[in-house]
Amino acid sequence: MLTRQRTQVVEEAEKLLLVWLNEKQLAGDSVSEAMIFDKARKLHSDLLRKNPSTSTITLAASGISYPCHRLTVGRRSSPAQTREQSEEQCTDVHMVSDSDGDDFEDATEFGVDDGEMFGMAASALRKSPMMPENAENEGDALLQFTAEFSSRYGDCHPVFFIGSLEAAFQEAFYGKARDRKLLAVYLHQDESVLTNVFCSQMLCAESIVSYLSQNFITWAWDMTKEANRA
Repeated sequence: MLTRQRTQVVEEAEKLLLVWLNEKQLAGDSVSEAMIFDKARKLHSDLLRKNPSTSTITLAASGISYPCHRLTVGRRSSPAQTREQSEEQCTDVHMVSDSDGDDFEDATEFGVDDGEMFGMAASALRKSPMMPENAENEGDALLQFTAEFSSRYGDCHPVFFIGSLEAAFQEAFYGKARDRKLLAVYLHQDESVLTNVFCSQMLCAESIVSYLSQNFITWAWDMTKEANRA
């Protein structure tokens, strides 16, 4: 239960982080990894603060002793490095009831993992293009589009037709009468601030995916690059 709730908070923070990053890119503002890391930490902390049930469960399950807790902090390492690292820091943490601490204190209180925050920031920076620029083979381009779409938004997404738009027309309208469907065309624009929100919140919703699969042939194309708009 606790793990699922924390996962939901992290996923929501990732979506908000991507929207913020797109806004910065459209405004032409430079964004460093440190800025993304700090923004991710703040989003995660704010979401936890807005969800009392999550924060309560987290604290209840943490085993924290009141009013004084013995806290041990160690550096994470791979198995190969474990033997080389022997230093640990121990300190007494005195509990306080003031809820107006800064974002870093809130993150520590709610069990926010710096690794999760760094992972969110890194994933925002590692965005790959949906399809190659000036794609000549539509089938190969749509295979890359589908793979990249899945890596960003998960496996629950519409089944994109692999082939040219003309082939999608043939599949939708000129098959046997009982097999004919409507044609849905999705045009992706990575530079749009709301693209990630639309895909994650609407297009990949289970009910939408099911409806499209039953009633439509869905063809997609990436319009981000000028060369792919011809």
